[in-house]
Amino acid sequence: MNKAFITCFFLFSFSFVSTAQTSDVWDFGAEQLDVNNFNNLLNATVINSWYASTVTPGTSGVSFPTTFTAGVLTWTGNSGDRLRTTNTNLSRFDANVASVTNFAGRVYCNGTPNLSSGVPTNRFMSIVLDEDDEVTIIARTDAGGDFTFINENNPASQTDVIAPTFASAATSELKFAAKQAGTFKIYATNGKASFYRIYRKDAIYATVSGAIDLTQASGIPSTYAIVYTNAAGKSWTSTMNSNGTYNVNLPIGYSYEISLLDANGFIITNGTSIDLTTVTTPTFNHDITILQVTLFEVTGSISGLGTDIDLLSLTFTANPATVYTPSPVINTTNAT
Repeated sequence: MNKAFITCFFLFSFSFVSTAQTSDVWDFGAEQLDVNNFNNLLNATVINSWYASTVTPGTSGVSFPTTFTAGVLTWTGNSGDRLRTTNTNLSRFDANVASVTNFAGRVYCNGTPNLSSGVPTNRFMSIVLDEDDEVTIIARTDAGGDFTFINENNPASQTDVIAPTFASAATSELKFAAKQAGTFKIYATNGKASFYRIYRKDAIYATVSGAIDLTQASGIPSTYAIVYTNAAGKSWTSTMNSNGTYNVNLPIGYSYEISLLDANGFIITNGTSIDLTTVTTPTFNHDITILQVTLFEVTGSISGLGTDIDLLSLTFTANPATVYTPSPVINTTNAT
C-alpha cells in the first residue's frame, strides 16, 4: 500500500497555489470560505435538507441521515452516525466536536464500517475524481485508527492508508491524489472516523523542461528517458528531444524524485529531485546532468551442485541499492 502525505495540526492552517482556479469544499459546520478561492458546496439549507421533512431545521438530538449527495461527494452511513456541530442553525446530534476550536462541525461515525471483500458497504465518503485531482480531508479518529483512500473499482491501482491524529482538540490534514480517474472511497476500518471538511482541487499542470548534460554519459542508450515520481508512487515519463532537451507535464503542488528509464549503469548527478509545491507559473526549467558509472567485473567458481547447476539462476542484490543492476551470467560447463 502506498503512503500518502499527512500533517497534524493543533492550530490549523491551509494554503493553496495562487491561481484563478477555485477548489470545491464541503464543510460540515456549514462555514462559508472565501468565494474567490472556494466553491462552497454546503450551507445550512443544504445540510438541513438531508433530514426528514418532519425535522425542524436546527433541531438537536437527531441522528445523521444514512446518505446524502452534494456534487461529486456522497455519504453512505449507518444508523446512529451523527452530525456534531456548534452551528445551531444545523439539525444535529449535539455540539461535541472533540474540543476542536477551528472547525464548527464533523460527521462522526458511531462505529466502524461493515466490509464486503475488504471494501466498506457503509460509513464512508465517496468522491468522483479525474486523474491527478487532489483531495484534502480534515479528519481525526477517536482512540486511533487509519484512514483508507481506495479506488472502488480497482483497489490494486490505488489503496492509500494513513493514520490521522486522535489527540484531544486536534485534527489531521490528509492529502491524496487520484492516480487515475474514478470513484474513490474514504473510510476508517479500525477506528471511529470524523470528517470535518473535505477539499477537492483540479490538477494544475506545469511544463517542466531543461537541458541534459551527457558529456560524462557516453554510450547511454538512445531509448533512455527521465522519470518523475511523486510521494504516492505515481510516475511521469518525459519526452526526449533530439536537441538534448526534455519536457514533461507535471501536476504542481508536489515534490518529485527523478530517475532514469532504460539507462542501467547511468545516474543523475545533478537535478535528482524537484519541488513544485509553490510553483505558480505554467513552465518550469530544470536542467539535468547524467554520469556513466564505473563498472568492475566480478567472477568466481560455483561448487556443490554437480549436474544441478543447469537449474541455477543468480540474482545480485546490493545493500544499499545501487544505480546499476548486474545480470549474472552462469557458465554451466566450467561451473563459473
